[in-house]
Amino acid sequence: MLEQMNQNNLGAYIRKLSERLDSMERMVQMIRSQGGAPVSLPGNYAGKVIPSMIGQEIVIPAGVTTQQFGTITIAAEGPFMACSLHFAYRPTAGANNGCWRPVSSVNDLAMAGLAQDVIDFYWEYQVSGSLRNRQDIPVPSALLTRAEEGYGRWMFHMEDTFNASATIRMGITPTRNPANAGRMYFGFHGTYILD
Repeated sequence: MLEQMNQNNLGAYIRKLSERLDSMERMVQMIRSQGGAPVSLPGNYAGKVIPSMIGQEIVIPAGVTTQQFGTITIAAEGPFMACSLHFAYRPTAGANNGCWRPVSSVNDLAMAGLAQDVIDFYWEYQVSGSLRNRQDIPVPSALLTRAEEGYGRWMFHMEDTFNASATIRMGITPTRNPANAGRMYFGFHGTYILD
């Protein structure tokens, strides 16, 4: 009888230790992933790493300064980790129809580019299921790297991670009336982690 009680006590003690170990593993994982939110730490995701560009185009009507929207849906096979955001603009009417034009007049000191389909705008994006906005107010296109030459790149200081099947909603608001209608490309350069 005494031997059986000791085995029961030993079994209960082992179960309690196992529960504590499971609890500690969950706590370490939560700390590692910043409270359960996906982050891009080496080894944080199992799966195959695939470098990718994901993007979409938004129609910008002529003479309109209201916000226009476009969406990107992340593939269901795994999360996407973005290292930069890119913009490019091309008019779809007028003398520069189909030509890529600068996404800011920031370095056009003579303001000569205003008649040449240069676009200035604010941008902002949200991600479905996200607990935080990606900006507190819309960001001017004048802050884009080498915007005066049309490169239109925004480098993230750390990767922005989007969950599988998440939807990214980009808003573009021209700051002055575009003379001609056009299309604004926006896209993320990064990596899919396929399950």
